[in-house]
Amino acid sequence: MVAASKKALKTRGKPESADLTATTTFVDTGIYSIVRQPMTLGMAIWSVALILVFQSILAIILGVISIICFWMSARKEGEYDIGKFGDKYREYIKRTPMWNIFKGLRK
Repeated sequence: MVAASKKALKTRGKPESADLTATTTFVDTGIYSIVRQPMTLGMAIWSVALILVFQSILAIILGVISIICFWMSARKEGEYDIGKFGDKYREYIKRTPMWNIFKGLRK
């Protein structure tokens, strides 16, 4: 998820700097046509994987905290993108789920 979103941002987003998230073009194809925030979703999935690998109370606590932080980050990113892309992003919100891969694949 993270690699696919980085590639999409680099090739289609036309970033102005080395920061791939500083895109100048709205990207809604590829992985971004399935979920709105694939990068944060990929990192949240990675957190779940680490919980399963380490299987300790500390891993569960840190994993849950990181998943909550990634979710909050995705929500804030949505607000930022509305300011950056306006109505185009609002329409994108209506047709693409934030993290629900199954709903995104179903459409």
